[in-house]
Formats: sequence, structure tokens, C-alpha cells
Amino acid sequence: TEHEGALQAAERLRERVCELPVSCGDSEAAVTISLGLVCATDPKEPLQSLLRRADEALYQAKNGGRNKVVSSPMSRDTPSSETQRR
Repeated sequence: TEHEGALQAAERLRERVCELPVSCGDSEAAVTISLGLVCATDPKEPLQSLLRRADEALYQAKNGGRNKVVSSPMSRDTPSSETQRR
């Protein structure tokens, strides 16, 4: 599905960022990212609602230990999906 493809792409991005150290002067730092994902399945859902759901998923990822991808439920009856590595 489009949702699964988006979740896989977000996970690949998260993994790639983890592989790239950031140089700062003479030292390097490991970087991680947390991502909140939402898919627009209802064409009548307002943009503000989509952004709110993406923001909620992002904060769920951050509060759940960071370095994660959390997907907003497709509907209120569906639980969020979460991926994490490292």
C-alpha cells in the first residue's frame, strides 16, 4: 500500500541519517532522527488535521525513546505503527 511504502521510505531515511556522522571541528557526533508519518486517506480531511496528526506521531516517536518512525493511525480505530533500529 502507499502507507507501507511511505513507512519504508521513512525508515530508510532514518537509517541513512544514523549512518552519517556530523563533523564539528576535530570531533564527530552521531545523529539520529525521529519522524512522524501521516497518510491522507480521506480527501475531505483538512490539511490542518493532517499536520496535527503528523505532529502527534512525531511527539510519540520522541517520547517513546527517539530514533523512531511513528505512523499516525489511518483512522481513529487503528493503532499507530512504529519502527525503531539501533
